[in-house]
Amino acid sequence: MSSISRCVLAAVFPCILLAGCKTEEVVGPETTDAEIRLANISGWYLRHVRQYGRTPRSDAEFFAYVRNIPGSERVIPVEQLDSYYISPRDKQQWVIRYSVPVEQAGESYAVPPGTVLMHESVGLAGKKLIVRGNGFTELVNDATLAELTR
Repeated sequence: MSSISRCVLAAVFPCILLAGCKTEEVVGPETTDAEIRLANISGWYLRHVRQYGRTPRSDAEFFAYVRNIPGSERVIPVEQLDSYYISPRDKQQWVIRYSVPVEQAGESYAVPPGTVLMHESVGLAGKKLIVRGNGFTELVNDATLAELTR
């Protein structure tokens, strides 16, 4: 086998392997975008918790709070916020949990790290993207989500 053939095979073989896997249905560019959105939204949520010592009580309260965060700290232009609350994976509004426990953390407040703050409504390929109180995101099935949020 010539060195050119080996180079072509080395470049093509991983693509052939990946083509047989259906991971793009669950993990793809939409998942990365969704994780970035969740990181920002959960950051705003936790900022509210630290500032007021409680979670927001509703979408209306939370969305108004985020609109009032200075633009340089919010990162997302205010005119893009409404679309930002939609998951790019399932095209549904994020489910934001407003009745999670809040703990005193020194002179501030925090949500327990493992607590699910938000998740996708429908998900994709049997998995929903969630974000926890520590900011970590993960894909879980409905049974796992039900267990984590009871």
